Amino acid sequence: MTVPGEGREGGSAPGIAPGDGVGDRPAVPAARRAAPPPRRLYAGMVFGAGPLGNGGDDGFGTVGLVLGGYPRPRIRVDGTLTFDGVAFLPDSAPGRAFMDAEAEEIGLDVTARYDPSNDKAHIRVYPLVGIGAGTMFWDYSKPVTFIEDGAPRTVGYDGIFYFSYFAGLGIAFQLTPCLTVGSSVSGGTRVYDRSMGSGLQNDLLKTTGFAKVLLEVNYRVH
Repeated sequence: MTVPGEGREGGSAPGIAPGDGVGDRPAVPAARRAAPPPRRLYAGMVFGAGPLGNGGDDGFGTVGLVLGGYPRPRIRVDGTLTFDGVAFLPDSAPGRAFMDAEAEEIGLDVTARYDPSNDKAHIRVYPLVGIGAGTMFWDYSKPVTFIEDGAPRTVGYDGIFYFSYFAGLGIAFQLTPCLTVGSSVSGGTRVYDRSMGSGLQNDLLKTTGFAKVLLEVNYRVH
């Protein structure tokens, strides 16, 4: 009677030599993957101005603090905390209602830009898109009295929430490995809330277009 696997010296199965077990084979080191490039992180400031609706006769100035980085080698995302001063035409609806025809704003813009150049280029031109939100607040030129819950209420200051979206084009100059300066031009639309912070209906500020020119200084921190 023939037992399967016999017929060769040592009783090995046909085609399998002694010591051919998987555990006897030397380990083959896995191929090492290239380390991903470091993600660049920047901090900086922006300064700018632009027209705001009403045929471009209203305008604003802005200063902001920027923190941004590259989640992908060619895509940069920035968050900018902005502080704005807005000036309205004296004969416009908000110009007549607001003290000195002026208002202040605090906002946050989130911008994404696509950088077609490599990270060693000294001059970069890039498209950008962004969204923003913030609050405009002001003092009334004359206190406003209205009825709330059946009783008169008078307010001397107020505020309103707004949302914006925009797109544009920018240019950046790499002065040193860590220092970058640049400028951008963008335009978009701003949408105001339907009511003021006081609860008054918004009949002063309508959805409007805007444009802005920004100068920026960025320092690489990582």
